[in-house]
Amino acid sequence: MNRRLIREKTVCFTGHRSEKLPKGDVLKYLRIKLSEEIEKAIQDGYNTFLFGGTYGWELMAAEEVIKKRTVIDFNNPRYIRLIAVIPFGEQAVGYSLLDHELYYEIMPVNVNSKMYNF
Repeated sequence: MNRRLIREKTVCFTGHRSEKLPKGDVLKYLRIKLSEEIEKAIQDGYNTFLFGGTYGWELMAAEEVIKKRTVIDFNNPRYIRLIAVIPFGEQAVGYSLLDHELYYEIMPVNVNSKMYNF
């Protein structure tokens, strides 16, 4: 199987940091919608997901992609890549403790390929 990056089958995430996201039930609703949209993308053949590693929306999106990767369907196997495109290696240094832990929980163990620094 050729696993190179195919632009037409790639999804990129960018969004607000945690403090600009809504709170409570609205955030729960957004997360459900995000999960549904990721699932739709996968069903439509998208298999590569890029994110920048910023706390807030991007880490939340990465978490949802990881959840989708853990679903095992032997009748319909799927290959899903999560790629971090981070601006610099010390990106999470200033994050809150919770966001810092989430960042390192997701990276690089759960990220296919490697982290890309630009």
